[in-house]
Amino acid sequence: MIRALKLFWLIFKYSVIFVILLIEMFDEWGDASEIVERRQKFYRGDIEEAILHGESW
Repeated sequence: MIRALKLFWLIFKYSVIFVILLIEMFDEWGDASEIVERRQKFYRGDIEEAILHGESW
């Protein structure tokens, strides 16, 4: 019984850590896509639009 509880706790603990790492990874991908979007605006010459939205270069 105690072994089963220890095993359950171990699996639960590592699954929570794994989910947190997944969320962090997808959050960083979101930040990266925003940076790519800003660069595309810059290279297309939409600097005025970017300035209007308050994006700094």
